[in-house]
Amino acid sequence: MEFDARKSGPKDVPPQEERGISFKDLKEILREPSSTNVGGPAKSKGTEAAAADSTEVLYRQAIIEREQVIRDLLEGKQPSLETLIRIVTDFVEALSISSHLLVVSFSYSKDLFYPLFKSVNHAILAVKLGMGFEKYEKNDLIKLGVACLLSDVGIWKVPRELILKTGRLSPSEQAEVRRHSTYSGEMLKILPTGHQWLQTVAEQSHERENGSGYPRGLRGDEIHEFAKIIGLVESYEAITHYRPYRPEGLRTPDAALKELINSHESEGFSGEMVKILVRQLSVFPPGSWVRLNTGEIGQVLESNSFAPLRPKVEVWIDASQTRLKNPKVIDLDNGLLVYITGCINPAALPKEK
Repeated sequence: MEFDARKSGPKDVPPQEERGISFKDLKEILREPSSTNVGGPAKSKGTEAAAADSTEVLYRQAIIEREQVIRDLLEGKQPSLETLIRIVTDFVEALSISSHLLVVSFSYSKDLFYPLFKSVNHAILAVKLGMGFEKYEKNDLIKLGVACLLSDVGIWKVPRELILKTGRLSPSEQAEVRRHSTYSGEMLKILPTGHQWLQTVAEQSHERENGSGYPRGLRGDEIHEFAKIIGLVESYEAITHYRPYRPEGLRTPDAALKELINSHESEGFSGEMVKILVRQLSVFPPGSWVRLNTGEIGQVLESNSFAPLRPKVEVWIDASQTRLKNPKVIDLDNGLLVYITGCINPAALPKEK
């Protein structure tokens, strides 16, 4: 039976068409891995794109499974967390092998309702960041990832028209959007005994070290460490991905890291966490579109911790700005003649002729 928020769940939940859940969006996500990479050139088998198919399936599956958890929460049901634990476990294992998941997280366009996938992106980024903490073991990373997937469930109780509004929100509209942290905490009260910490993390994910966050203006050690990590990766993800309220467009990943480095104190982020994020993502983070000195354009597949300026790049556009039918992979660490001259905003990629 199709879920209908008007007939079940908390009384204060807006009707389905006013909230975020969109079965049209889910149908789009449920499609088989397509021959096109949304936001980028067409992918073809026989390249590293084929090797990344499994991570693309994992990414879409995470969105779908998380959606079911959200629907259970909105209906007042106690959700099963086993599926989320399994998915995040796969995230941890995948990220320990390659950066394909980071690349996939850049492949979904503004045509999809962004709350569907932003928390999945947060989980991927948080696990990657958490891997830079020596004290975090595999179980800690899994807990962190699950906390990410649940941290903003309250956004589904905010009217969709506010989430999709372009331009600046009014003070009252901003206050309503900010209530999603409180809504998240309320929705997660139904979790079984021993999982109350997930409610705490969700409520605190927008708190900041300097007390500038919301809803309570907590500071420093008053904030759960997972909530601090989620707040940082959420900011990075929002800067590098489409948001309807930001008409000036997204930043390139390298520009986003520079922005966080320059503004972390005023924004209330831990300087140490920002350093770890930069170290984990490198100068040219996986998923970045870059121009080579040859005039070719490609997407970074893997960073290089020993030579940050020389990652592995999949070239999609040749020097004449023509899209390649069969992209090629170049490991810049294998030679000095080819190098990156700068990052490119995906919106500025040459259009397919």
